[in-house]
Amino acid sequence: MKEIQTLLNNLEKEGIAISLNGENLDVSIYKEDIDEKFIDLIRENKQSILDFLKEREQRTGFTQIPSVEVTEDNGYPVSYAQKRLWFLHQFDPNTTTYNIPGELLLPSDYDVSSLRLSVSSVIARHESLRTVFRESEQGEVKQYVLAQGELDFIY
Repeated sequence: MKEIQTLLNNLEKEGIAISLNGENLDVSIYKEDIDEKFIDLIRENKQSILDFLKEREQRTGFTQIPSVEVTEDNGYPVSYAQKRLWFLHQFDPNTTTYNIPGELLLPSDYDVSSLRLSVSSVIARHESLRTVFRESEQGEVKQYVLAQGELDFIY
């Protein structure tokens, strides 16, 4: 099994991450140009990789956190700190107290579509960037996660 761990480490260095998804492998590729030999290595060692990841999951007790269906009906409770910030925002919604201004100058020939795609990918991946706070019909402040397409990056 040590050779499978070495293989997974080498694949990770090449920008390929492999994880267990039930009885299947999830392969994530983080580079544009991947040598076909790495894909062949995964195919050749698929069952060994599956066995290794299953054994590691059982040994460590690690399981992937299941994703929760995002609907407009269910909200999540807020922490005390979030509730405090929401409360302060109700008194002065135009305050910039908790904003951290910054500026990034990009070259004039910058590829805006690539920037849009990159930022949109980060927003889609991280629910915290799509979370909004609203008062429910019962008067309780809750946090709601917007669906991935609901939030757009504007430049």
